[in-house]
Amino acid sequence: MPVLHTKDITAKNPFPGVETKRAVDGDHGSKNITVILEIIHPGGRILTHRHKTEAGIYVFEGTGHLFIDGEGEYQVEAGMGLLVPANTFHCMWNDGISDFKYVTSRPTTNLVTEMKET
Repeated sequence: MPVLHTKDITAKNPFPGVETKRAVDGDHGSKNITVILEIIHPGGRILTHRHKTEAGIYVFEGTGHLFIDGEGEYQVEAGMGLLVPANTFHCMWNDGISDFKYVTSRPTTNLVTEMKET
């Protein structure tokens, strides 16, 4: 069983102002769960997209915004748990002055991300 520290995981930058680290995933031995540390720096934004599976999010630092298609916009902050339904377009952004940090968990299978055309 791998035990990893986020300092030992290489960060990816899927969008400007966004940093991600996969702490648990198929590459680290998991067959069913993916856990991702995500940081949206001030001014950063995760563009509108959707996944085939639902995602659970726990915000542990800072504030930011979540938009879920068909539901609207939510202002979110540390201590909140969020559920993004499967096949639902959504985006997140940080218009604050400090980092917005959260953990996302979703199934390891079907991690395909579909971007919304603008």
